[in-house]
Amino acid sequence: MNRKTTLGLLAAIALQFLILIGMYISAQMPLWTGEEIRLKTIPVDPRSLFRGNYARLDYNFSQLDASLFPADRKLREGSWSMSP
Repeated sequence: MNRKTTLGLLAAIALQFLILIGMYISAQMPLWTGEEIRLKTIPVDPRSLFRGNYARLDYNFSQLDASLFPADRKLREGSWSMSP
């Protein structure tokens, strides 16, 4: 191999390595700089005849009282925005 081909191969390997390092750092950044939030979880029916063992978690903030929202806005099930 000549010198130009060797440098090109090394550059390609280095680029792939840097991309992998960047992906790792971007995935770890929330763990390094984020704030830990602890939630009280309520397990709901962890066993199903058809689905097998699974966990469906329910949180206190999953169900909100409709009185918390303005009466002139109609809420739709599954909607998180309060647009008219």
